[in-house]
Amino acid sequence: MKNIIEKFKSYSLPKKITIIVLVSPIILGTTGFDIVSTIFPLILYIFLFPLGYVLFDKNLKNEQKVGWLLLVFFFSWLAFAFYLIKKKD
Repeated sequence: MKNIIEKFKSYSLPKKITIIVLVSPIILGTTGFDIVSTIFPLILYIFLFPLGYVLFDKNLKNEQKVGWLLLVFFFSWLAFAFYLIKKKD
């Protein structure tokens, strides 16, 4: 268990959030919560993932980051796809 905790601490913040959101419905589902409380974190994660990805990208300058955050906020996954394409160039 100690090794798992140490490995978890070495992960970056977006990776930690991803693991927590993906594991929490499993834990909540086994403790007797209803289906809404187990699926809600996954739905929230799907909507917030592009924002978090752009927010924690260290390759962007502040002005670029604000612009991409606004685009991703208003156009979600479509703008995120363009961001990934632009980042690849």
